[in-house]
Amino acid sequence: MKNILTFEEMYNRFLHFRRVSGRKELTIRSLLYRFFERRKNYNTEYLTQEMVDDWCEKSPGETNVSNTIRILSILSFLRYVVNEKKWVKLKIPKTPPHAYETAVPHSFTDEELNNMFLACDEIIQKWDFKMNLFPLEISVMLRLMLSAGLRPIEARMLRCKDVNLSNGIVNIENTKGYRKHIVVLHDSMLELMKSYDQKVKEYVKEERTYFFPHPDGGYNDVYWLNYWFHKVWYKYNTAKATVGMLRHHYAIQNINTVIRLGKKDMMTKLLSLCKSMGHRSLVSTMWYYSLIPRLADVIDSLSGDSYKKMIPKLSYDETKERGS
Repeated sequence: MKNILTFEEMYNRFLHFRRVSGRKELTIRSLLYRFFERRKNYNTEYLTQEMVDDWCEKSPGETNVSNTIRILSILSFLRYVVNEKKWVKLKIPKTPPHAYETAVPHSFTDEELNNMFLACDEIIQKWDFKMNLFPLEISVMLRLMLSAGLRPIEARMLRCKDVNLSNGIVNIENTKGYRKHIVVLHDSMLELMKSYDQKVKEYVKEERTYFFPHPDGGYNDVYWLNYWFHKVWYKYNTAKATVGMLRHHYAIQNINTVIRLGKKDMMTKLLSLCKSMGHRSLVSTMWYYSLIPRLADVIDSLSGDSYKKMIPKLSYDETKERGS
């Protein structure tokens, strides 16, 4: 039986459904869009089981994490067109079991971080509009991520209306999933943000939506951020690191402060950190427990084995930005 709607029609209607539902807009670099583009490899304009199965099949050399992310990226679309709208009859793949990443965040040294920011400040500005704006943005964005523990997507999609330059309070609306939260800027970071905002207004004359705007409109994508991070990180450093690891450094530095606190104050500190980082629960924050041996000793001495029961085998997945 022929499908009522073509793949393209179903795809566009799904995007419309997302927009009216207030979901994040999918870019042309999203995995769902790539799945949609693969239709060109088949001699049909309709969505078929073969397309779905080929997409979900694990490629040679592909990691379990990568394959899992790829499958998850099309499940919402398939459930919408198959189960809800019944536009097509297909077998929807099962939700894959959680895949675990074995990578461990790099432990940044003060020298490495100083090297990175030195490289940021040494970028030579050129006559080109973009090449003047980009170095200014990356320098402030990386400092913001490090000092406030923001996810890459949170920094890239930060809107001007969500940044209060009077009191230093930042509302994080565009984030992983729907974990909206609030961060309070350090005084030095607030002053830097104010200075940056004034400089950007010299380049972007019209009212802008995003705090770190792309010169052509909108916000900078994840590939832009990764490119500039690699450019400034590897100028003077050799250790392997990703931009998402700045957030982990923020978490670890904050968690390290609890070793001087009593049990009650320690829990208050951890809960505050959990909220400021936009974690769903304290369990997510406590993933860092395994990275800080001294903290583990302190917590064990205060609470015995009860904390160990809180710490499941959590995956290290925030170095790879999703949903961008």
